[in-house]
Amino acid sequence: MFLSLVSISLSPKSVLAQPSSVCYKVHVMDKGDLPWTCDGEIAGTTGENRRMEALWVKTEGLPRYAKICFQTHLANIGWTSPQCEDNAVYDSNGNLMLFGSGTRGKSQQIEAVKIWLKNAPGWGVKYEVHAQNIGWMNSERNGQIAGTTGQSRQIEAIKIQVYEK
Repeated sequence: MFLSLVSISLSPKSVLAQPSSVCYKVHVMDKGDLPWTCDGEIAGTTGENRRMEALWVKTEGLPRYAKICFQTHLANIGWTSPQCEDNAVYDSNGNLMLFGSGTRGKSQQIEAVKIWLKNAPGWGVKYEVHAQNIGWMNSERNGQIAGTTGQSRQIEAIKIQVYEK
C-alpha cells in the first residue's frame, strides 16, 4: 500500500477566522495545494473535473479538549486511518504541524469523507461534498459518510462547518 500522510505547517492564528471556526485545505489534481478556506466556504473546484487528493482540517474556539477528526476513502485503497487534531505536533518555531489524509502526486482520488468532533458535547460538524457527475450532495453530520464508495466517483470540492447544538 502506498498511502502516505501529508503534513503542512502554519501559524494557527494566521488562517482561523472566528472564535469557533473550522478551516480546511485541499490538494487538487493539476493545481496542487489550494489556499485555506473556513466556515462553509468551498475548498476545491467544481465544473473542472479535478479530483481532490488530500485534505487537512483545523478548528479553533471549541471547548478545551474538543478535537476534530476525519477519515477519507481513497480509490483502490478504501478508508484511511482516522486523523485527529490531538495527533498534531509542533515544529521548533511553534507552528502547528497538521496531519492530513490522502496523497500528493499519486493520482489517488478521495471518494468519500467522514468528519466528527470528539470531547465536544454541545457541538457538531456538518459537511458536504461535490462529487463527480453528481454535483453537491446532501449535507452530512458528525461522522456520516459524504460522497460515494464503490462507484469510482471523485470528490472535487468540500464545505465544512462547526456549530453549537
